Amino acid sequence: MLKQHVMAAPRIVDQPPTRMAVIETVGDPDEVGSPAVGALYGAIMQLGLESGHLCSRWPNAADHPREEWVTRWALPVPDHTPELGNGIRLETWYGHPVAEIVHKGPFGEGGVQEIKRLQRFIFDCGYEIAGDAEEEYLTRPSEEPQRTIVRYEIRQMHHR
Repeated sequence: MLKQHVMAAPRIVDQPPTRMAVIETVGDPDEVGSPAVGALYGAIMQLGLESGHLCSRWPNAADHPREEWVTRWALPVPDHTPELGNGIRLETWYGHPVAEIVHKGPFGEGGVQEIKRLQRFIFDCGYEIAGDAEEEYLTRPSEEPQRTIVRYEIRQMHHR
């Protein structure tokens, strides 16, 4: 029996400002991501903090080869989190509307189609993209099916 791929509907939500612990890497995320993400989780666990899902932002993925990608790995942390050191900085993300879609399954061609669908949705709703592509990983890479939120910060388009 064939599995039917059910696409989630894109949506626009107000995302409240969120304190994030962030570490940046340059290179193929499959090669440089694991040590950085390990350091991020390690710093948070050392302080006994709770965190949400791992997120990543890709500021230059659209126009650079994969081995030159800048990736900003981040975990939401409580507002009272102290400085963490070791190349990890604290930032506030969001506080703006975002457009997002949930991708189910590995991130191959289906993921690219859903990103294009999300981008069309943003434009069709009278918005434009106002930030980097972002992913929030709802499941571990080994879990099936994988679930990832793909999102962009958005702003109203100004018509001339």
